[in-house]
Amino acid sequence: MWKHDILESRGGVMANHRYYGEGTVDAVVDLIKIGFPSTGISVTFVDEAWNADRNVCMLVFEKYFMRVENRVSLSILVYLENQEVCVDLIGSGGGRGAIFSFSWGSEEDFAYSLGKMLAERGFRKRA
Repeated sequence: MWKHDILESRGGVMANHRYYGEGTVDAVVDLIKIGFPSTGISVTFVDEAWNADRNVCMLVFEKYFMRVENRVSLSILVYLENQEVCVDLIGSGGGRGAIFSFSWGSEEDFAYSLGKMLAERGFRKRA
């Protein structure tokens, strides 16, 4: 089984947030797949992967950001922990430069848009 510990931020330029709330993994995955693309004109669902027991799902979305002239990626891990559905968000690809990884904040904005959608449905951000 996947553990959220493997997704702890290792530093670098990325957005990393965790939300938790009520429901089932299937229902939250459906909510994200149906509702999240409507949060931005260029938000695109890329793919999903489930574990064998279908109680953990990884989703990947992309969005074009003009400020970085590139597509930014949002990886989303949905799983059950302590009777709550947890949603881990990791945004990446919003940086510029091969050496200094300067960020324009695009990955943070992308993660925020899903976090806002989850909060509107009763999910809470975990520190």
